[in-house]
Amino acid sequence: MDAWQVTPQNSFGDVQLTISKDFSVPIAMRSGVYVGAQSSNRAALPSEPIQMLPEYIRAAMALKGGLATDIAPQEGDLGPLSVDEGGSKSVFILVGKKP
Repeated sequence: MDAWQVTPQNSFGDVQLTISKDFSVPIAMRSGVYVGAQSSNRAALPSEPIQMLPEYIRAAMALKGGLATDIAPQEGDLGPLSVDEGGSKSVFILVGKKP
């Protein structure tokens, strides 16, 4: 890839800046802190018992739950974990502008 690319993002970030084949960064125009993950089988996740979810999904849920109660002011996504379609086993953390 010769140049950076900016593309519309999924539900997690507003746009995504792709710097190289293996390195992309979501860019937020929102304020607050957002936690998300990806799953190739995201439709099945809501029906799974928590202990049966992949470890990285459980880690993302725990991080999001902890941040929701410990960040002041509480800005950002306080709803359920945002899971987009994809194969990454990373936990995504997006820090938006300061409110």
